[in-house]
Amino acid sequence: MNYFDAFIEFIDSCLKDRDIDIKIIHKVRLAYEEIIINIIKYAYPDSTGEITIQYKIEPSHSIAFT
Repeated sequence: MNYFDAFIEFIDSCLKDRDIDIKIIHKVRLAYEEIIINIIKYAYPDSTGEITIQYKIEPSHSIAFT
């Protein structure tokens, strides 16, 4: 989990830059922590791999992470 903190910081910064309510940021962060941990644990249990996180600002001012 060498880059786990970097992933979380990236997600936090994307949300904070959009002036999103802190309660929503915490919920999204919790969801992404679970997603990232599951990818690391199940996709790469005995090896290393690559995870890419991207985001897009939607016309409705929402953020879509992929």
